[in-house]
Amino acid sequence: MRLLASAVSAVALGALGVAGAPAAHAGPQPVPWVYYAGDDGALWGFTQQANGSWTTAAPQGPTGATLAGAHLAAARIDGGSPSVFFVGVDGAIYQDCPLLARPLAITATGQAPAGAALTAEAAGQQISVTVARQRAQGKTARAAAPLEISNPCSPPVHIRFNTSTAYAGGAMASVGTSDGYHDVFFVDTAGAVRVQSQGPQSGTVTEKAVIAPGTAKPGGGISVVDTQALGVPNSALTLFFTGHDGRVQVAHLTEQGVLTGSPKPNTTGPADVPDGAPLSAAVGAKGLAVGYATTDGAFSVAYLSPTGAWQNTYRAGQAGDLAAGAPSAVTAASDGDYDWYCGNGIRVPVHLHGPLPGPKWGSVGQPNVVIGASFAAA
Repeated sequence: MRLLASAVSAVALGALGVAGAPAAHAGPQPVPWVYYAGDDGALWGFTQQANGSWTTAAPQGPTGATLAGAHLAAARIDGGSPSVFFVGVDGAIYQDCPLLARPLAITATGQAPAGAALTAEAAGQQISVTVARQRAQGKTARAAAPLEISNPCSPPVHIRFNTSTAYAGGAMASVGTSDGYHDVFFVDTAGAVRVQSQGPQSGTVTEKAVIAPGTAKPGGGISVVDTQALGVPNSALTLFFTGHDGRVQVAHLTEQGVLTGSPKPNTTGPADVPDGAPLSAAVGAKGLAVGYATTDGAFSVAYLSPTGAWQNTYRAGQAGDLAAGAPSAVTAASDGDYDWYCGNGIRVPVHLHGPLPGPKWGSVGQPNVVIGASFAAA
């Protein structure tokens, strides 16, 4: 996927301080791209080729760049290349894409703890990344400082930090809309779902609880998708979170993060979601889908209609295939189905194509995925 570079910018090499980076990808790049941080601390990735087959996961940069299994987030600008983000061991935020020779620091060092939680979303040509609260630098926290490095992945990335006193750590989910709204969701310290919303005409970020305290596990699994194009009544966003009852909950909201109806639990399948389990959701040609690793280590995918109503739930694989509540990532496939990605119980990166039931996980790499490793795809 990347060849050894014969010459790489000294500035780019200085971003991680390690020589011998792989060279930029050659030729047209198929989509989607999928990423995880391997047990060596390198960013690893794989992609789908033009003939529909999948490449074998390969390192996208040097070892020790971040923590093994570190949080990742991915986004894609309209008509552009996918980008993936992580916090490196030096506390800088890094961006990578198929056009780069290696991950590139897009902030100064010391911005956040290595491997910290983050979320990314794209609206048109603007990518926004929100990172877990900054590490204190004395009495104050350092502001993100862009570096003077040319970046072919995207226009300059907007970075902000979740410094909310209600943030419990853990998962965040974000979405950008065509009207210029940017919303970040998380489950707070009281178990309420909160949103931080920024409008198109203002740099001010407002925060509020949209779902009552005690509803979910603090820092627990959450995912949000833009459903403006699907015509969900009175809403633009569809939010998924893990309830205490072993079921995924769905809620619909406006672009400003205003709830338009009560959350609805998925009753089309068993109550088999580990409390606080990570969720991965996507919008496809036929509606929506959300997936999770079950309490017994299988994988379940729940489908919803284009209007956001639960339709059915399918179970993929067998008990023990995965760790209970293992993180996953998903992309909508060109054939109207979905592709799911995660690490299995023997630490191998795997891929699954829907519709379900029927398909089985296929290996796409070597056993270098730590249990609980984050996956990101765009």
